[in-house]
Amino acid sequence: FKTAGLLQPSDFESYNEVTGKWEGCKVPVFAGFEVQPGDVKYIDVSKNGSLGDEDRVVIGNPNPKHTFSLRLEAAYHGFDMALFFQGAAGVNGYISDEAMHPFLQNTGEYSLPMKTHLDRWTPNNTGAWYPRLYYGQSYSVRFSDYWVQNASYLRLKNLQVGYTLPASITKKVSIGKARFYVSGENLFTLTDFYKYYDPEVKETSGDSYPQVKTMIFGVNLTF
Repeated sequence: FKTAGLLQPSDFESYNEVTGKWEGCKVPVFAGFEVQPGDVKYIDVSKNGSLGDEDRVVIGNPNPKHTFSLRLEAAYHGFDMALFFQGAAGVNGYISDEAMHPFLQNTGEYSLPMKTHLDRWTPNNTGAWYPRLYYGQSYSVRFSDYWVQNASYLRLKNLQVGYTLPASITKKVSIGKARFYVSGENLFTLTDFYKYYDPEVKETSGDSYPQVKTMIFGVNLTF
């Protein structure tokens, strides 16, 4: 479904002081739901005055339009460096279920709230990106472009820096060549994807293990 942000008090006819709820939503909503300001606002694409399967449209593309990589190497007076960049462009991802929404169900860590949920819709924070927060969320979590993510990214996949001792030094200890190096994997990623997950996952409910950042220190000896 296509969306147009979040419902605001202006989308309702009146506020009931007794129940503490807004009533008379002026835009189409899914039948059987009691919506309030802060819920996702879906678009009536078919313009028939209601929301249903006829309002579904094709959104996003999980297949990258472009994939690319770049390897750079340099050496100077015994020092050497190699960088390997890798990435993709023109691709979308989707974060669903417990990966994005807390309190969906009582299933341990999967439903725990995250720091990002603090910036949620409230009457004093109507410009928030995240919808209003409540247990058992079902209205705002349905598949829509609201939760589609830009999964394009550029990642420094590997960086290695080394230094080879001069032969005049290694010969004294009967070593043909001695090179010390440090290597790092997945040191940083530039992306607009949801910051708690890896853009290469593309779609996850929170159970996908992320890329691991590693550092390796080593020595290459040739006798």
